[in-house]
Amino acid sequence: MSAEILTELRDRAAFKPKPPDYELALAHVPLTTVGLPNPIEDRVVGAMRADDETFVLVVARPGGGKSSLLAWAAAEASGHPDPPHVLPVYVPVGHHTAAITPELIVRGVAENVAFKLAPHLKKREREELETALSITIASTRAPTGLRAKLALPPVHGLSAELAADVGGDFVTLMKAGGWQRGPQVGLVALADLVRAKKAHLVVIVEDTDIWSAGDENMARRAADFFTAVRSLLGSPDVTLLAAVQSHWTDTHELGNRSKNTAAARLQFRELSDRAGRVLHVPTPASHGHARALVRMVLERRIEITLDGPAPPGGWCASVFAEDAIELLGRRCLDRSVRQCLTDVRDTFDHHDVLPERIERDHLVEAMSA
Repeated sequence: MSAEILTELRDRAAFKPKPPDYELALAHVPLTTVGLPNPIEDRVVGAMRADDETFVLVVARPGGGKSSLLAWAAAEASGHPDPPHVLPVYVPVGHHTAAITPELIVRGVAENVAFKLAPHLKKREREELETALSITIASTRAPTGLRAKLALPPVHGLSAELAADVGGDFVTLMKAGGWQRGPQVGLVALADLVRAKKAHLVVIVEDTDIWSAGDENMARRAADFFTAVRSLLGSPDVTLLAAVQSHWTDTHELGNRSKNTAAARLQFRELSDRAGRVLHVPTPASHGHARALVRMVLERRIEITLDGPAPPGGWCASVFAEDAIELLGRRCLDRSVRQCLTDVRDTFDHHDVLPERIERDHLVEAMSA
């Protein structure tokens, strides 16, 4: 493999540990293809499309694939040709500095519906939305870094005509302000609007890994989040999925200095008791499984970045030496897939002049820097 190919992979940021949701959907490797036990993708898709599913918890260690699995499942569910047409809305909450409240989550739903529908609205309607929500809706841009033949996943499974129809009613609802009469009332109003068009609102709350870092202030924020989500449960015609860390399922005793963590775990148990399903993302049980997962993740990231057919034996075998995959497999087993992607990204960024192939020593040098 030439150094020019590796340079292109670096320049197009092929190994971002946390890309946007549309890219995560394209990059996800279905767990059944790796041979991991108890894959859950089909159950997540089924929950998104079910009439009687109201709340699902998706649990994994930080960097364990929750976000990519949910993004892939949302694309699968929304792309289904038969009703109900699923409208998946992402509400990332980890970046907020204010307290995580039900009102903040519902506002996040409204804003993200606005961003999704904006391309199908008239200019006047977009301006009215911006005024009603006090936000700026930027023009939709094509994703950068992906190969030319790849496009964004379908707009939540709705036809352009139906999306425009939903959009007009959505603008009216936002202008009227009735959705702000309390968080549950607001969520029901949004769900009713979507249901009237024979669609189903799916709210995906994620980007919460930072709260499991061991900081007691972060634990307080996690407890607020669990309480806020619990207060929104039971809203009719809404399916809510929350990505949380296995850290909160731990039951071992905590010292007096960990009162916030203990409180967060209690709030998580209360929330978990209300879930229709608690689905755990499987993790590699052996080094062999971890190596296979790393190979397929890297292969997929390169495949969606580079134009042209893969060389014989695949992209991964051409870009990474076997000893590099061996090391990354161990990192995956001990840490997470995201850690492996971080290691690869850092290795590419560490070298001003890239080699023709990534060897173990290149990874070790970057890790030690």
